[in-house]
Amino acid sequence: ALLKKQTDARKVLLISDAFDKTTFKSARNVKPVTLAAASDVNVEQLLAFEKILVTQKALEKLAERTRPVGSHGATE
Repeated sequence: ALLKKQTDARKVLLISDAFDKTTFKSARNVKPVTLAAASDVNVEQLLAFEKILVTQKALEKLAERTRPVGSHGATE
């Protein structure tokens, strides 16, 4: 119900830092929704979906994954 209120897209990717077994089972009942862990999501998935919903923790993980090698978040 929440996703129907958030979007009318036909393909929705929901990215989280982690999903429990109940969430995976529940998502199978929502046709346009595909779940992806932030540690596993790839560019192909990001381009294939009309809408992408990301949790705050997942966004932080994605930011870590895209940080240049050798960068530890310090500003110079």
